[in-house]
Amino acid sequence: MPIYILLILAIVQGATEFLPISSSGHLVILYGLFGIDGGEMMLTILLHISTLVAILIYYRKELLVLLSHPLCPTNRRVVVSTICTALVYICMHSVIEKSFDGKYIFVCFTLTAMLLLISEYVTERKNILSRTNQVMLESLHCDTPDIKNLPISYTQAIAIGLTQGIAIFPGISRSGSTIAVGNMMGIKYAPMYSFIISIPTIIGSLILALSTGGMSTNTYTLGLILSMVVCSIVGVFCIRLVGRLNAKNKLSYFAYYLIALSTILVVLSFV
Repeated sequence: MPIYILLILAIVQGATEFLPISSSGHLVILYGLFGIDGGEMMLTILLHISTLVAILIYYRKELLVLLSHPLCPTNRRVVVSTICTALVYICMHSVIEKSFDGKYIFVCFTLTAMLLLISEYVTERKNILSRTNQVMLESLHCDTPDIKNLPISYTQAIAIGLTQGIAIFPGISRSGSTIAVGNMMGIKYAPMYSFIISIPTIIGSLILALSTGGMSTNTYTLGLILSMVVCSIVGVFCIRLVGRLNAKNKLSYFAYYLIALSTILVVLSFV
């Protein structure tokens, strides 16, 4: 596989994993465009590891606190969200697997766009987001909140977990949908919680992929290492960007992009 394709995939994965535009959806499109088949599962696995590394780097201080207090309220909410996500996947496994053919991916992109627009409208109307505090807490890491006791109820944790499970469908953004739902439910630290609960989900998906024989690859080692580094760096910057845009309640910018992309896909399907 040419190095430029690896770098494109790394940049796209690093950005779209955190920007609310669906990494799985974009990878399905690029894999089809570049003729990459399922035999390159290891490439997908390594790119997801890279985005996991980005989260670990950006939220390293918060995660160390959570690890040192395994039974804290926040960790209990994370467990509840993760269980809900797993249940959705178990119940809809066969449907999810078929959705990766990309046939109806434009529908999922449109659903994500609509959710982002609705979230902006609701949060603006209810004045839920405290913009100044969000910029400090989500983007600049000043006055980090009491990570052990994030103000998230079990009901909110269940809702976010179920949303994350549905977002396994390619085209439905995991970060976008969970942050949008979190904002509408009044979760003050929605981006932070969204990225934290993605950690066990990514780890679980990696274990599942490896257990089903995802070790083969036709890509040389140096190219894989370079793509992982690029993916992680892009990911860290995009986590910060999402925090800033969410603080300003402007994630709807990406909704217009998704609507345009969906329109292009529909037009191309008829060409």
